Amino acid sequence: MSAHITLQEHAANYLSERRRLGFALRSPGYSVTSFARYVDALNLKEPLTVEIMADWARHDKGNSDKSSTWARRLKNLRSFTRYLQQFEPRTEVPDDSIFGRIGQQLAPHIYSEQEIIDLLDITRAMFRALDGVTY
Repeated sequence: MSAHITLQEHAANYLSERRRLGFALRSPGYSVTSFARYVDALNLKEPLTVEIMADWARHDKGNSDKSSTWARRLKNLRSFTRYLQQFEPRTEVPDDSIFGRIGQQLAPHIYSEQEIIDLLDITRAMFRALDGVTY
């Protein structure tokens, strides 16, 4: 990182810029600020590595031993580390491979033709039943 600007200053600039663009950044903002304080306390002279980020992620305030918590913390740093690459191109960007994915999204249910017909029949029956009550 640059010798004349701290990571906390970079973090403040990054968060300010993102918020001007309309991002709320509640959880990511806390993570970025916390990470910047952590790195500044280390007084590093070399570029940020994924190992440094992983160490920070493991030492969260709640002393969590869950890899999903660590993965979420690293995820909050991704766009910030991409931002930092403009100042230090050797800055690494963490990915999902370190602590695993945060959570799997369920596959969407694709209705069969018969399921759609059944839903429409039930809907028609409901409207007929409510017709007298509505009017």
